[in-house]
Amino acid sequence: MKGIMKLIILSATLLAPFIASGQCGNGSTTFVTTTNYVIRQDGNHVYAYAASSISGPDAPFWQLYVSSWLYRDSTFLAGFLKDTNPTWGGAVSRSYTRTLQTDGPGGYHMDAYHSAYNPDCSISAPPYWNGFDGNTHSGTVTVTRPVIQRTVVPYFLGSGVTSSYDYSSQTTMSVANAYGAPETPQWSFSYGAGSTFGNLSCSSCASSVFTATAPSTGCGAYNVVIQASFNGFLSNPFWIDIQKPSSLTYIRTDQTPPPQGGWESVIVSKVTDGCNQLMGNIGVNEVFTTWADNNGSNWTAPLLASGWQGLTFDNLLWAYALKDLLYEIPGQNYYPTPLANGQNGYSQSGASLGSTHSQQFRAGSSYNGGPGGIPYGYGPIPGSLTAAQGVLVQTNQHYHWLDHGSYF
Repeated sequence: MKGIMKLIILSATLLAPFIASGQCGNGSTTFVTTTNYVIRQDGNHVYAYAASSISGPDAPFWQLYVSSWLYRDSTFLAGFLKDTNPTWGGAVSRSYTRTLQTDGPGGYHMDAYHSAYNPDCSISAPPYWNGFDGNTHSGTVTVTRPVIQRTVVPYFLGSGVTSSYDYSSQTTMSVANAYGAPETPQWSFSYGAGSTFGNLSCSSCASSVFTATAPSTGCGAYNVVIQASFNGFLSNPFWIDIQKPSSLTYIRTDQTPPPQGGWESVIVSKVTDGCNQLMGNIGVNEVFTTWADNNGSNWTAPLLASGWQGLTFDNLLWAYALKDLLYEIPGQNYYPTPLANGQNGYSQSGASLGSTHSQQFRAGSSYNGGPGGIPYGYGPIPGSLTAAQGVLVQTNQHYHWLDHGSYF
């Protein structure tokens, strides 16, 4: 049959008609429909699909072809040239499923070329009757790694201690932006032995509480790396450096004679972490270990420990500081009689020494293991080396002189 073959692309503009002779059609209008798209299938996959189909009385005279090229940004990922259907007039398609954790984030898009061939007439399309050149371009699916976040900076505060005033060993991990990943995140440690330094409260949950159980190996070591997986597509890593109370730094001594006589020395120190950063309000405690009288003195031992509940804000330092109170007040049958601050010229000669005491300071908890638990007020509470909580930051030797106190 002689006639005019018209291929009209339904999804584009119309190009010049085909004029053919012979057994190649009856001259009716034939339609070609094209498809080309990329979608986010789930958290870890994109799906790309390109296809052509044909309809109309002359459809059986045509064989369809699709060539496709899938990209992430400008990087070629996959493609196939001239997919076809051996049945004339049959639809043709090509699909791709890509794993995002393998291919990475970026803009996923596909180009396709839709063509047709009529062997009876020995003609090809394009050109299509309505102007379509055969090329289609999908929209771009932008894939971004999810971003996770924490609440507070976690510190190691000692075994079993989860909070201490302004500090906590726990922080809540959550998803700041999933960027289209629909699944419940799966929380885990990455890049090393993160579980050596802490644990996560749950793995498959919207948010997970990380608890620090050990300090990092050094300042800026960032031994803990946490990621969330969305069906295998990992979030950006979140690095955690776990610091701990590390040391005391001496600032000054305030000499303040008590009204009932004797002397009082307040030794002011700051608590710093493993990066030598000044720490804020944190629980501290003291444990007394050994004590000795010197030069025949009979000053009271053990010391009277007040048991700190936290640091004290110091206006001169304009920061929280540890204020350790050393004092001796004249008592019945006390020998020798403690003098007022400076009355002996703050002498530290051997003959001026009344007693010595060993004291351990811990930061991270107010509990020193004494029989009264966390001590309140004054009382003979030397504490317990085995039960005291927190992190040992310094062992001091208290020297009680005739008219003042000091560390050595």
